[in-house]
Amino acid sequence: MIIKFFSFSKKYFFPILVLSVIFVYSSIFWTTDTIYQLEEKYLVDVGVPFAFYSINYSHIGPIESPQELGIGWQVPASFIWNMFFLNIMIVQSVFTIVFFLVYSIFPKTQKFFRFFSVKNVLTGLLFFVAIIFIYAFGPSLLAGGEVSVRTSPDMNNPVPNSEFPATHVPSPATAN
Repeated sequence: MIIKFFSFSKKYFFPILVLSVIFVYSSIFWTTDTIYQLEEKYLVDVGVPFAFYSINYSHIGPIESPQELGIGWQVPASFIWNMFFLNIMIVQSVFTIVFFLVYSIFPKTQKFFRFFSVKNVLTGLLFFVAIIFIYAFGPSLLAGGEVSVRTSPDMNNPVPNSEFPATHVPSPATAN
């Protein structure tokens, strides 16, 4: 069984490594940190399994407590590389063990593992990024006109109100 495990981990090392990097890096987008008082903590640490991305929210004013904060746009942040690589090693180990158990216990899944290569994993990632791009930018590109941007100082309530109305920014096609 141990020899089969090492053979499996050698054969699928790079596809699982690519999945591990994707999983760990994407964790900065779907993890949050709870702040109870702004004076208590200015840095929001995100990442899985250990925090490796620190976001500085010292520029925001008083907040309602407690509040969960995650990654934000145009917010000072720092990347902790040694924790990032440690997370990749941990996730790589866990993924290898889980995939090996699935491969060993359920023989019908071995057909799936024939397609489990770096090329196919990266193709799937490219497809995923294309879908996200179409979802995020498709409506404004198809409209060909102005894009409505809502401004509000409240990050949890981006709906415009009488004090902060929606502003219109010309799209790149009509900016000239």
